[in-house]
Amino acid sequence: MKYKEFKKNIDITLLSALGAIKYIDKFIDIELLPDYNLTDYDKYTNNTYFIRQRYDFSEDFSSLFYASIDNTAIFNWEDIKDNDLQVDQRSSISGILNKMPKNKIEFINSVDPDDLDDFKLNSLKVDSINSIEHELVILGAFLGNSYSIDPSDWSLVSNLKLLGIPSNLNGKLYLELLAESYSLLQSGNNKLSYFLLYTAFESYINIHANPSNDSVRLKDSFQKLFKSKFGVINANDIQIYSSIVGYFDGFYRKRNDIAHGRNMVSIGDEELQDFLIFVLTVIVANENSIHNFKRIVDEFT
Repeated sequence: MKYKEFKKNIDITLLSALGAIKYIDKFIDIELLPDYNLTDYDKYTNNTYFIRQRYDFSEDFSSLFYASIDNTAIFNWEDIKDNDLQVDQRSSISGILNKMPKNKIEFINSVDPDDLDDFKLNSLKVDSINSIEHELVILGAFLGNSYSIDPSDWSLVSNLKLLGIPSNLNGKLYLELLAESYSLLQSGNNKLSYFLLYTAFESYINIHANPSNDSVRLKDSFQKLFKSKFGVINANDIQIYSSIVGYFDGFYRKRNDIAHGRNMVSIGDEELQDFLIFVLTVIVANENSIHNFKRIVDEFT
């Protein structure tokens, strides 16, 4: 497989494989305590109540790029107990579901939120993501009464799909820089994303090929990285190195244009994506002792 074909078959899964970003599914209980500033409370009459729930994602992520709500359903405590003899009703239903194998969850009875006589879910959505406060805000509305607001034997549970930067990157600077670069890419700040991506690339090479920080050209350290990692005299014997080394100078010049503050420098989406694939390929190949592109595709896509 040649590099041109390889680039068509690779995506951000390499970022995930390195641990710079992660994607998770997570169940959460939807709290049905209404916002009484928006709706008057009437204990015995069905009303439409609005809810605003804050979810702290700091345990899993330092920042989020994406969040969505999927597969909202009602789970009954009796059905949970039937499938897990160790269940502790002091726990939340979502907490128990998160510990269960997915194939086991499929056999637990659940109810569509519109199928109860005295409860109807009108809407539920992710309203905002605040990565500074590590907070996700969920807005919703339901038709119900006091029984719906504080159910004793069931919970409304949603499956969150989350993509972001892990809360712990094990102190590896190049991973932190990769993650921040990708975050900037998501927000459209291509120039700063490119600069941080180059810094991550430089950090990785220097750590592994020039730990004493000698005055050596980065391109020479780049070659040394492959020679020492794969135990070869000629780095061109490694398909990945020989196929991508020709792109090095172009990326280096663009980085210098940005660093020197040349106002006319612009970074297009495709150009940034090319550099991202280049950097990820170098790191993944060296971290996993992979000589060729086909093996990266086979193992990581």
